[in-house]
Amino acid sequence: MSANAGFVRMTVSLPPPIHQEMERIKEELHITKSEVVKLAVESYLKERKQQKLRQAAEKMLPEYAGGDLVALGELDSEEFL
Repeated sequence: MSANAGFVRMTVSLPPPIHQEMERIKEELHITKSEVVKLAVESYLKERKQQKLRQAAEKMLPEYAGGDLVALGELDSEEFL
């Protein structure tokens, strides 16, 4: 079984400054170029997800700020039942 089982092979082109920085990181961390790229993509995807969550929260903020929504704690009261 190949060491790359479960991975997709791809080719990327990078500007020289980015490639040089990637080489520096690879040497510093003692990892492969593939691992540097994987870590960078994972970081980007995590940040993008967080950005989308922030945008969704900002979009919902006016609904919460207006006081029209009921706090879940209020639903727990005996009067609600």
